Amino acid sequence: MFRLVVLFAAVALAAGEVPQIYQKCNVNADLPVSASVSGCNQAPCLLPQGQDFALTINFNTPNEVSSMRTQATLFLKLNQMFLPLPYPLGDNEVTCNHLTSGQCPAAPGDNLQQVLRIPVESVFPVGVESDIEVRVVDEQRNSLVCLRVPVKVVGPVEA
Repeated sequence: MFRLVVLFAAVALAAGEVPQIYQKCNVNADLPVSASVSGCNQAPCLLPQGQDFALTINFNTPNEVSSMRTQATLFLKLNQMFLPLPYPLGDNEVTCNHLTSGQCPAAPGDNLQQVLRIPVESVFPVGVESDIEVRVVDEQRNSLVCLRVPVKVVGPVEA
């Protein structure tokens, strides 16, 4: 059994595969080309209270875009159901201000990279599991890209 696990790990490393920590949303929007959460390589991503978590999203614009907004929704897990709660992003909502690759306006097929910092408030109870859905919309509110990341709140981490 141990040999099988080692073999599987070696094959995955050789293939350069990284586990995908995000899922498709329930809206008509493309998944990103790639996405990562800083410090997370396995779902659910652990989010320490009182710190930001950084989500890097690489996506292609399906059409011409002059401005974009990022929206976040927290899907709080209650028993077997998820309760959707809008998650305010403040200044982070203006997608064009947080592009690390590409710019606004963008032409169809442009590859853009956004780094989104989402604060994890200290009042969030430790152990809470939820999904965070992040969607980028254009000026007509058309969804350009959307992903859902399973997360779990943990206690603060000392620096």
